[in-house]
Amino acid sequence: MAFLFCADAAQAQMTGTLMTRQPAQTDVDDKHAARKMNRGFTNCMVDRSPQRIKVYLALPVGGDAATRMVKRLFDREGDACMGMGQMTVPQNLLRGGLYEALYLKEYSGKALPDFKIVQTIDYLAPYQDGISDQGKQAVAMVQFADCVVRARGNDARSLMFLIPGSSSESRTFVDLTPSFGGCLPKDAQFEFSKSVLRAALAEALYRLTESSVATASN
Repeated sequence: MAFLFCADAAQAQMTGTLMTRQPAQTDVDDKHAARKMNRGFTNCMVDRSPQRIKVYLALPVGGDAATRMVKRLFDREGDACMGMGQMTVPQNLLRGGLYEALYLKEYSGKALPDFKIVQTIDYLAPYQDGISDQGKQAVAMVQFADCVVRARGNDARSLMFLIPGSSSESRTFVDLTPSFGGCLPKDAQFEFSKSVLRAALAEALYRLTESSVATASN
């Protein structure tokens, strides 16, 4: 088994979404500017329309419905979350940013549940009518991230509060690394950037927390 971190540019394999503007006060010379832009945009979108975002995130990755809806996110309301310029954001990073923003909005002030006792989440459930290659990639990543979050929940949670590209983020990835080996299938090799891993961890963290809260309320 093996895992490899790759440069952010190398991971943009999923269909991209064009952001037709760029947030104000983004430093164009900052190599992490795109990640910071995505974070600001997704936080804004979740603040403005959390229920619509949840509908989008429930759709199968790579499906026609998700592709159509993500385009509708960039309407007048989405436009209000951007400044000037343009960039292309891979949909996995857009989704991860939205999950991260939802987590911070709903659970940042609450105690971390014991994820080791949360029931298994069926990440394949939205794909009953078939799964695309993008969907397979997304499911594989979030299943891996689910395992990491169950093992290192505090570190995964801490990551959600950190500025992309910061030294604190890098240290937290180092803290997470010991759990990776036990979460990879035998003889598997994953290659991903920190951006992709953070996106997958955000989804797993949100969904595990959501599941724990739902179970506790029943």
